[in-house]
Amino acid sequence: MWNHLSKCLMFTLTLLMFLETASFFPSQITSRNQDLTLRKRVFSLSAGSGRKNDHYYHKLSEEKQHSEVMDALFADGSSLVPIYLVGQGTLSVSSNRTNSSKIKQRVFFLSATENAKQQIPSVILPMNSPSELKLVSFAAAKRRLSKSVLLSLNMLLVNRDGAVFDNLPWSTWSMDPQNRNRDAAGNAIEEKLHLGKRDAYYRLMGKDWQGRSLAIGNLALRLKYMLDPKNYDGDESIGLDDDLEMSRSLLAKRVLELKLRETRMELAGLESDISIATNNKQIEGIALLQSKMSDLEEMLQTLEADMKTLSEKTENTSSLLATVLEKIANWSTKDGENAAPYRGATGYSPMLDTKEDIDGSLLPYTSPFDVLKEILEDQLKARVIGCVLENSSLLKGNTVLGGAIVLQRITATKTRKIMGEELTFEDVDEDFGNIDVKGGALKIVECNTDEAIGISLAHNVPLKVSLALFQQMSLCAEPIPKKKVSSQNILDAIPKWQTSDADVTLQIEGESQLPGMSSPISIPGNFDDVPSDSSSLFPVDSPIKSIDEYDELSDEDKAKTLLEMSNFSGKLPRPRVVRQSESNPLDELLLPLIDETVRKQYLIRDAERKGDNELVKELKSTKSRRQKAIEKAESARKEGNSDLANRWDSESDFLESLRADSTQDEGSYNRFLDKDDWYERDRQATANRIKKSSFGTLLDGIE
Repeated sequence: MWNHLSKCLMFTLTLLMFLETASFFPSQITSRNQDLTLRKRVFSLSAGSGRKNDHYYHKLSEEKQHSEVMDALFADGSSLVPIYLVGQGTLSVSSNRTNSSKIKQRVFFLSATENAKQQIPSVILPMNSPSELKLVSFAAAKRRLSKSVLLSLNMLLVNRDGAVFDNLPWSTWSMDPQNRNRDAAGNAIEEKLHLGKRDAYYRLMGKDWQGRSLAIGNLALRLKYMLDPKNYDGDESIGLDDDLEMSRSLLAKRVLELKLRETRMELAGLESDISIATNNKQIEGIALLQSKMSDLEEMLQTLEADMKTLSEKTENTSSLLATVLEKIANWSTKDGENAAPYRGATGYSPMLDTKEDIDGSLLPYTSPFDVLKEILEDQLKARVIGCVLENSSLLKGNTVLGGAIVLQRITATKTRKIMGEELTFEDVDEDFGNIDVKGGALKIVECNTDEAIGISLAHNVPLKVSLALFQQMSLCAEPIPKKKVSSQNILDAIPKWQTSDADVTLQIEGESQLPGMSSPISIPGNFDDVPSDSSSLFPVDSPIKSIDEYDELSDEDKAKTLLEMSNFSGKLPRPRVVRQSESNPLDELLLPLIDETVRKQYLIRDAERKGDNELVKELKSTKSRRQKAIEKAESARKEGNSDLANRWDSESDFLESLRADSTQDEGSYNRFLDKDDWYERDRQATANRIKKSSFGTLLDGIE
């Protein structure tokens, strides 16, 4: 009775919380009619099963929370709206360098209506490589794939620079229950030494595939399941065919022999290690090795006894074999002490397959995004709660879409037994061995647009874009009539679409739009098919000579300056990152590449603003000779002494000519790369004393 009352009370509280949440977030209900419809649906369902309704309310409340989170992270004054993949097609690329539209670019069409079949406003999403169409086509087709086909597709997802695989938090979110990513003092080791990303890579390359592992423990478990008659006909009275049972028994004995040989080899290795430790007088090491050797000798005795029993017994060996195989599986993980926290974990025993893993091992995935979903849930203990398309260009008048996903750490569920009843609760403090990553933690992961589409399909979460951006980018598009003969090609799984206006072309990022060309979407400026004879993306700006010139730069100017620099090969941050960061990430990219005197002035001023007097003192004490000369020239100019200011300007120019790289701090590279001060002064003085007329016409035309 008390159980029934508690369930009713929980149901009532859940319903009240949902109604309160719905009224607290009115922006999520587009109209009063929808609000009333939703409430009617809630009350109509209340007459059904309590557990089923609890699940429905929980899921609905969860979706609303996720929607609120996505709006807070990405909306920027405009609500997010879902969009759906409806088609693929091609568009021309307009370039003001060639004044032609010869380049054809594949694009995706996305609309606000799912499964649209008629003309509708759509967002055009350019593809940067043919692999994007292949990955999205497989994700949309939902066809079960063989392991060989899937592994070839996984390579397309992994072999990308700066995409989702590189940006996922492998080093900080991968499960580490034994704290192997920490030193003896409990401090985190360097991220480059973490194995999370490598584990995920090998997992995508086929390591520890469910139901197909050749590890001795998994071979034993598969044989155990094969020897169980219930796994075949569902009737225990039928039993197995005698020949079939004999063949499987022989195979099981062979596995036992392999385990025996493996154990003997481990013992031989330990004996060698003990001998080496004895010679080196490593007392603590010897004790540890002897303890391991004792455990292995005990295991060997048990295995030999089981082998002897199996050899003597000729009938009804299935149950005995099952027991032996279960022992072998447990020994492979040292009775759970070295059990892997997730599939493919380096340094752990291979994960033991369950019967469900074996039964579902034939065709478990439809695309690489399914494998990635499983890795995220098992290894990172995370789920994707939303996918977004956002503008990734800092240049005004350019809209280059990029993808992003939001990860949320799964809250651990634990069970405790109180007064004879099991109580299940969520432990938000469980961090799975990570540092400061607990239940409910969020992480924005930037990715390519095709990855955002594929992940949204695999995780069954909506792909969204801001309403303002959708209105700005959308063009009328329509499906192309299908041919009578349907194609079986996977690349045709996405219907063919086209723009209603045949003159629509794509613009290249950074180029001015040609007259009469409609182009609300741009492709990245480093697009591979742009003609190689095109000139610089932007006109060359003069170098930044002073802190005043640097302060006058807008975010767009800083982005242009970075794109012009030959020594910049990184990736510009997105406008969202610049907008939400406390310190401008463009400064972090640009400051190391500009003149060292301007950088030092900026750092001194920034330290003074923060009140870091020690840093200010350190920066001022390490001023270069050239910076001192520039400051003396400015001081003389303020005092009205133009002659002295000119002399110090000449001195600073001379000191700059000595440097191999004026953007780097003095002493940061080998000083022998710079010119010698005394030699250069002597050379210039000698050159000034020599009359040009003494050489006749030899130096004509040389300044």
